Amino acid sequence: VQEYLRGVGVASSDFEELDINDPEVQKKIAEKLPTSDRLYIIYNLLTRPTWEGGVGISTETEGGWHQTGGMYLESFFILHNKELNNKWIKHWSKKYTLSTDDMTDIRNHFGTRVAYYFAFLQKYFMSLLPPAVLGLLAFFFDKRFSIFYGIFIVLYGIFFIILWNRHAEQLAILWNVNNCSSTEKIRPEFRPQRMEKDKVTGDYVPYYPNWKRWLKRVCLTYPFIILCAIATVMVFFCVICIEIWVRDLYQGPFKAIMCYIPTAIYSTFIPFLNNIYLGFARGFNNFENYATKVEYDNRYAEKVFVFYFLNSFMSLIVVGWAYIPFSKQFISLLKLTPLGSLITDIPLPGPERLVGNYVYVILTGQVLNLFQETIIPYISRKISGVAIGAISAKDKKEEKTDDPIIKQIEKEMELPIYDGNYKI
Repeated sequence: VQEYLRGVGVASSDFEELDINDPEVQKKIAEKLPTSDRLYIIYNLLTRPTWEGGVGISTETEGGWHQTGGMYLESFFILHNKELNNKWIKHWSKKYTLSTDDMTDIRNHFGTRVAYYFAFLQKYFMSLLPPAVLGLLAFFFDKRFSIFYGIFIVLYGIFFIILWNRHAEQLAILWNVNNCSSTEKIRPEFRPQRMEKDKVTGDYVPYYPNWKRWLKRVCLTYPFIILCAIATVMVFFCVICIEIWVRDLYQGPFKAIMCYIPTAIYSTFIPFLNNIYLGFARGFNNFENYATKVEYDNRYAEKVFVFYFLNSFMSLIVVGWAYIPFSKQFISLLKLTPLGSLITDIPLPGPERLVGNYVYVILTGQVLNLFQETIIPYISRKISGVAIGAISAKDKKEEKTDDPIIKQIEKEMELPIYDGNYKI
């Protein structure tokens, strides 16, 4: 009803003249709706708060939901349709790009958010081709550090954002999801300060003052980000000191490579630090108490982006804007330390130092991301399978079932929850 009144989502004009109280009409509507829309309606009826007409069941909030059956629920998830997935894989493997009809098929089955995810990946991948080609030409035919290529990348990045926003708007019109944020449901975890009467509708709605969220960000979130930035800079300066000592004192083989080992070790720990930051970002977001999931996810993505940026790219900023311009002063201060007497003549770093750091950070990050996203999940599933196989024979006998649906549910419940792709 809310989406129909605002003209978005599953509310379609095709159903306006139909008698929705007729069982045959209801069956016709259900058959005409895509799978994602039917599941969306059911999910909203179950999870919307009671003051919005829903049942109010939540698996995300501990306690307070026993009266609606929340104590018996672990999670909501959709089972995979293996036949459909295999059909899509065979069809898409013969194509270089997905068409708009393919994206619409994804939207009709998995929902709008998943379809937007694939649409963005394709648009992003295709948009990387021009700067990649121009970058190769600049590398081979222009000087090594081309200011024109740098300006092009900045302008092209702005152009891509405009291009994607336009494409996203076209998809929103095609899928009839314009202004869908106006119907976003209240999060079950949201704790309003009081209920206030809406001046337009006259309904009582939950209210939480924005100034309290702002105060929480200023007093807790922002100071933590500043501390993280300071800690990152200090740690990387320590890494630079170790590199200088290795470069000056080590005279063995592979000296050029050994100088970058501290940076490689630092880059190795970046994914683990990112996981720690994710926990802090989630805690700060929960503390700030956002009303809707869209607002909650947007603020969470902002925090994750800032933490990842500080952890992954602050080292490059330190090298480019502090170490290279002020290397003489830095080495002079380093000679005043107890080990400074061992330092003799060290060549001053140039732009190639920044390039070397960038290559090591990017390559190490890519290798570790590949390991985390492919190898670790595979090992985790194998270990989980062995642990499940170690259940006592009595428990196995009690839990044994031949129903393929039950087996599929048990297997997919073991998989981790996909909580959004916020990684950089």
